[in-house]
Amino acid sequence: VIESGYGKYDENDYNLSDANLTFVSTPGVGTSNVSSHATVVTALICGKKTVIENKVYEGAAKGATVYQTAVNYPQDIINAIEMFADMDIDVINLSAGLNTGPGYSSFDKSVDYLVEDNRILLVKSAGNESSVDSAGFVTSPGKAYNVLTVGNLETKSNVNEALASPYSLRYTSSTFEYNYLANKPDVVAPGTHVFLPTSDSTVANNGSGTSYAAPIVTAMAAQIMQSDSCAIFNPNAAKNYIICGASNNNITGTTVSYGALMDESGAGLVNAVNTYECSNFGTEYYGVYLASQVAPTDYRTVATFDLAKGEHLRIALTFEKEEEIDLSAVYGNNIDIRLVRDNPYSTYCVASESTNNNVELIDTWITTTGEYCLQIRLTDSILES
Repeated sequence: VIESGYGKYDENDYNLSDANLTFVSTPGVGTSNVSSHATVVTALICGKKTVIENKVYEGAAKGATVYQTAVNYPQDIINAIEMFADMDIDVINLSAGLNTGPGYSSFDKSVDYLVEDNRILLVKSAGNESSVDSAGFVTSPGKAYNVLTVGNLETKSNVNEALASPYSLRYTSSTFEYNYLANKPDVVAPGTHVFLPTSDSTVANNGSGTSYAAPIVTAMAAQIMQSDSCAIFNPNAAKNYIICGASNNNITGTTVSYGALMDESGAGLVNAVNTYECSNFGTEYYGVYLASQVAPTDYRTVATFDLAKGEHLRIALTFEKEEEIDLSAVYGNNIDIRLVRDNPYSTYCVASESTNNNVELIDTWITTTGEYCLQIRLTDSILES
C-alpha cells in the first residue's frame, strides 16, 4: 500500500491490531503521521474479522501479507514502486494521485514503464472530481495503460441504506481524459459510505471515494494471483480476469451496443466469484497478441472455438505497453476485436466498437450453434515519438 501525505495506518484502530501488516519507513522522508485515510484503505484489504451487532467486518483479503509505505511527492511514488519491486511485492494499491491534467503526462509514462518492467499489478483510484465540472481528470498515474484504474460505484444512498441494483457511478468519480487516451476507469467497485469497526467496538462511517473502491480490487487481485499460476507471473492476466469477470448489466446509464466498453464505468462492477471462475474453471482462451508499430492491418484470427446456442460469451482484451512510448494527440492506439461465425472471412456477428480503450469487450449471448473465430485488428498505428 502506497499512502499519500506521509500517512500511516493506525494499528490500534479498526481491525488491524492482529493483521499481518508491516510499515516500511522509506521512501518518504520524515516522520509518518497516523492517518484515517491510510487506516481505512489498509483495513479494507487486510482487516481481521470483527463482529459488531451481528454484522461481520473484515478486509477483502484478510489473510494477506501487507506492507505499507508513506509518500508525499511524485518521486516518492516512483521510489515506492521500485522498493516494493525489490521486495517481490506482486500487487500495489495507490489510493492517491496527482492532477496532471487530462493528457498522458511524463509521470504516467514513467509509471507505465516501471509497472511493465517489474511485472507488478498497480491498482489506482480514479480520483474524486466530477467530470461535469470540466475538472474531473483521472488523476495520474491512473491514466497509465498498465495501471488498473478503479472508479466508485454508488451502492448506498446514505450511511444506513443500501441501494438496489442497478447502481450508478458516484458523481464525484473522475472519468475525464483526452480522447486520444484510453478510457478510464477500467472497472468500478463499491466505495460509497464505507463502514469500518473502531477500537472501541463501535462502527464508524468513513466517507466515500475512489480511494475506498480501489482496495477492494487490490485484494481481489492478490487472491487471483495466488490462486492462478498464470496470473502470478503475468500481472496483466490478473487484470484481464478482473475485467472479464466484471459486469455492466447492473449499472445505470451504460446502454451498450455489442457489449463495448463504456467510458465512465469501464468494464463494469467487479465480481470476485466471476473473476475466480474465469481464472480457474471457465472455458477460456488466454494468449498474447503483439501490436507492432506498423501500419493498420486486416483482422487476424487468434482463436477458434465451437459455441452452442444459448451460451453466454464474454471476451476481454487488455493492453500492456511493453516500451516507454510517449503518446500524443497525433498518435492513436485503437485495437478492435470481433467474433465471426463459420469462417474467418464471414461477416462478423458481434464486435467491440470502442476507439481508444485500455480494454476491449465482447459480451453476448450466442444465438446460433457453430464454429466461431475471434479476430483482432490494429486499426491505428502505435508510434513512438
